[in-house]
Amino acid sequence: MKISINFKVVWDSLSEKSFPLEKDLTVKSCIHSGNAGDIIYSLPTAKELGASHYIINLTSDPAFGGLGGRAITFPMARALAPLLLSQPYIKRVTIVSSNLPLEFLDQPIEGVDFILDRFRLHDPGKHHLAICHALAFGVHLNLYEKWLHVKSTKSDQKYIVLSLTTRYRSLPKEYWSEVLSGLENVVAIGLPQEFDSLAGITADFVTCHDLLEMATLIQGSLLFIGNPGLPYAIAEGLKVPRVVEVFPEYQNAYPIGRSGYTAPPSTLEARNLIDRLIADSPEEVLKHQNSALCQKIAGLEEVVKQKKLYVSTLEGELRERETQIGSLEARLRERELHLSTLEETIRSH
Repeated sequence: MKISINFKVVWDSLSEKSFPLEKDLTVKSCIHSGNAGDIIYSLPTAKELGASHYIINLTSDPAFGGLGGRAITFPMARALAPLLLSQPYIKRVTIVSSNLPLEFLDQPIEGVDFILDRFRLHDPGKHHLAICHALAFGVHLNLYEKWLHVKSTKSDQKYIVLSLTTRYRSLPKEYWSEVLSGLENVVAIGLPQEFDSLAGITADFVTCHDLLEMATLIQGSLLFIGNPGLPYAIAEGLKVPRVVEVFPEYQNAYPIGRSGYTAPPSTLEARNLIDRLIADSPEEVLKHQNSALCQKIAGLEEVVKQKKLYVSTLEGELRERETQIGSLEARLRERELHLSTLEETIRSH
């Protein structure tokens, strides 16, 4: 039985003068109804399939999969379009609305060559999201190399990009505030409602106009720090130096390739890693490592100092107890002498 789905076209890059028109628009197309981060992770597969027309299907399913469900709104899709169109292999982006997920659809859609929603049929809770998309179509990907591109160079201004959301967290709230303490030029990106997750962290808060601007900001940074989410997906695609707080229950977004690290459980190790990644030269690396070593030695010295104080306290208590025992023994001897005198008196009577 065939099912008819009514796709309403909401926006098309062909109607925008700001995007160049291509002479030959007969291209392969793909459609995706996932979150924005899922769409970012689908790009290597879309490129491998030769899909040059990317269709975003607006969908809202709050109950899907827990932790906020699945949703792609028009403002988010519209903000995503410039980043998609900056990829050399994508010639057209169309935003449609059906409010229906498509992974279980077993029939073709007219005008669509690849239904990327089918990545959800390959256990996206256990496999990397980019790998799930590849498994759905049997393509081979090289995820060790950069697969997201923006036209930007390293900025003269040296800064760290930070993105922490309320979802997909595994470390205590105080972890990052301690790790980032004293670091300058930290730029926090995200939505205004996400900035509560950055309480206690000193940073410049930025809300980007669109995701191309966000990607450009990330591309120009010394280091990206964050947890699984849309900004981290962009950082992973750009392969900038990155440290990610991995969520243990859904290990489907983690670093692949060089310059990608998971956040270590120790705050001292994390700070040492960050200092090493943002260092400009081997001398700077040694300086930061020496600084971290000095901090560790200072910490150990403080522990030893506390231990000595504790031992000194115990020795004082021990001497006090010995004095009390000596006093009790003297009183006991006095009582024994008194009893002996009483016994002698009783015998004489």
